[in-house]
Amino acid sequence: MAIEITKVFMKHLPSVRFIGKMYTDNDRVNGMFGKYWDDWHKNNWFKVLKELPQIEGIDIDAFGLMGIEFKDGTHQNFQYWIGMMLQENTDVPEGYSYVDIPEGDVGICWIHGNDETGEIYGENAHNLCMENMFGKLDGWYKRIRNDFKGKDTDWCWFFEGYNDSRMSTKDENGKIILDYGIYVKSE
Repeated sequence: MAIEITKVFMKHLPSVRFIGKMYTDNDRVNGMFGKYWDDWHKNNWFKVLKELPQIEGIDIDAFGLMGIEFKDGTHQNFQYWIGMMLQENTDVPEGYSYVDIPEGDVGICWIHGNDETGEIYGENAHNLCMENMFGKLDGWYKRIRNDFKGKDTDWCWFFEGYNDSRMSTKDENGKIILDYGIYVKSE
C-alpha cells in the first residue's frame, strides 16, 4: 500500500531554539540517518532535552530538522538535525549544538504509511506532502520560506515531527502517522 496524506494544516510557531546534533550528507549511512536515531535512543540524549523548558502547544516529542542553504540563488548545503524545539535562548547542554529559528508559519502534513518499509521518509514522502499542502494554496512555490538568515546565506527549514502517540499507534494495516512540516511565508 502507498503512503497517503491524511491531514494538511497551517500552524504558527514561536521563535525556537532547536537543540540537538547536526549531520550532513557525508554522515548518511546507506543514504539515511536512521543509525543516528538509534544512537540517540541508545544514549538517552532526548532525556537531557526533555528536562529543559518546553514550548507550550508543540505536541512533537522529537524532530528531524532539515535545512537547505541558499547562496547566489542555488542550493548549497544540506543539514539534518536530530533534537527538539525548545524555548528561545535556552541554555545549550554540553555536547549539543543549536540553531535559532524565528517565529513563523509552518505548513504541516500528516503522512500515513508504514514506518518499517521507510516509505514515510525521504523524497517521495516530501514531494507528496508538498503537492497536497501547496495544491490547496495558490502559488505554492512562492510560499516556501527560504530567507532565514545564516552567517552569509539564507536557509529553508523543514522537519519530520515525531509525536509519540501518532508514531506508536499502528492501524489495522500496521501504518502510523509522521508529522511533516515546512516553514512558509505568511500571507
